[in-house]
Amino acid sequence: MAPQQQIEADVAPAELTVGIIGGSSLFHSQRFSGMDKVMVKTEFGNVLVYKGRWGTTTTDIVFVQRHHADGDNPTEYKQPRNINYHAIVTALKDQGCDCIIGVYSVGSMTTTIPIGSMAIPDDYFNPFDIINISAQYEAHIVPCISAPLRHFFLDVLRAEHLNPHDGGVYVQTAGPRFETKAEIRFFAQFGELVGMTGCHEAGLANELQVPFAMVSIVDNMAHGIGEQLTLEQFKIAQKANCATMELSVIKILDKITRVVLEEDENLATC
Repeated sequence: MAPQQQIEADVAPAELTVGIIGGSSLFHSQRFSGMDKVMVKTEFGNVLVYKGRWGTTTTDIVFVQRHHADGDNPTEYKQPRNINYHAIVTALKDQGCDCIIGVYSVGSMTTTIPIGSMAIPDDYFNPFDIINISAQYEAHIVPCISAPLRHFFLDVLRAEHLNPHDGGVYVQTAGPRFETKAEIRFFAQFGELVGMTGCHEAGLANELQVPFAMVSIVDNMAHGIGEQLTLEQFKIAQKANCATMELSVIKILDKITRVVLEEDENLATC
């Protein structure tokens, strides 16, 4: 047997494949380095993904940088409204992902969840711009966040003394601008966290019956909540929080197993 064949034969088959949709900060982490670039063709377009075995585990990961996922032009930053969500989630499904973890920078619409807080949402709110994949009956889904995944995330982060906020509703706005104070007053009636991408990713994962849950960190207080919001302050907080988010995702991937998903007979239900 050739040396390369021997190396491949010594690698145990993956027991679990985890999809991750995140940003550039995770990709530049040392633990995410060395993954293989793979171009995945879908009916909605080409998607650049990064694949690899997670450390010494039997878990494979498939990572997508949502703002740089366009397989035809991955160096170009895509604003939230221009991200090809259909292609990204379809690509993760096609790559055999058993679950998807969405990683998010969010704004907080309540002073009870301050900047720097890790939050694990239990629902999402996006009634104005719903997207779907199928044109047939199967698009009539009951949306949710995977309870087994969510509870697992909370257990892992608590073990690391990161004091995650349990629950909260992720409200999605269109972006790319931040919300007005009036908009935040309106949205704060329905949720605690605000972002620009999570609901589309959650909804499509639900439709494709891939268990999905969110890991978020508060990088700013929403406009009109607390001190005056500035882009400079947001960038400073985002940079300061990067290590905490990286640690959170790394610990989750270190410990996740198929048993987490098997806690629910129907993997896509709440």
